[in-house]
Amino acid sequence: MRNFRSLTLILFFALAGVLISACGGTTTTRTPPKTATMSTTAVTTPDWSTKGFSIVVASMDLTPGQASTVTAGPYTFQVPVGAFTVPVKFEVLSQTPASWSGKVPGGMKPVLTFALKVTNRNTGQLIGTFDNKIMMIARDPALTAQSMYYNISPNGAVTANTLGLKAKAGELDHPLTGAIFAWVLTTPTGAAGTNTTTTGTSTSGGYGSGY
Repeated sequence: MRNFRSLTLILFFALAGVLISACGGTTTTRTPPKTATMSTTAVTTPDWSTKGFSIVVASMDLTPGQASTVTAGPYTFQVPVGAFTVPVKFEVLSQTPASWSGKVPGGMKPVLTFALKVTNRNTGQLIGTFDNKIMMIARDPALTAQSMYYNISPNGAVTANTLGLKAKAGELDHPLTGAIFAWVLTTPTGAAGTNTTTTGTSTSGGYGSGY
């Protein structure tokens, strides 16, 4: 009988401990893991006219759904149907190529430099990305098959972009998919032109093919 009473007391106190713990006893709180958040910072379309590209080479109003050709000094821009879905003001801007001497890679000499300022005529907002690629054709006697095409970032960084590049003596062609960058075209110092056409792959990074 005594053993039975002892066993009953043990079970009673064990059950009481469980009830006390459930009603607010000491517990261990786990900190939930942090959830990774994605940056919502948008790419801002730069106004290149405020970044040294103050020479307006050409300005033309373009209508959506209509193919156009914009001639601007040494440049020809072939604008296909579907490049824009709104009416835009298409401006070609430039500055003195010598401004980029010492900023392009060694052994290269700036020949041409340009930027685009494309403005939605309905809202006045700048357009940074085109809905269809625009082909840029540059012609200058200093261009050669070894000429290069570089993206200029808003902070002034210069990065080679050979995606879709075709260069030959006197001409360089490159597709454009937006106006996020400005550009500088170079030729090797002391290089003689040839008629060889070259095509490469992009090393420019993340704004899409053809900038």
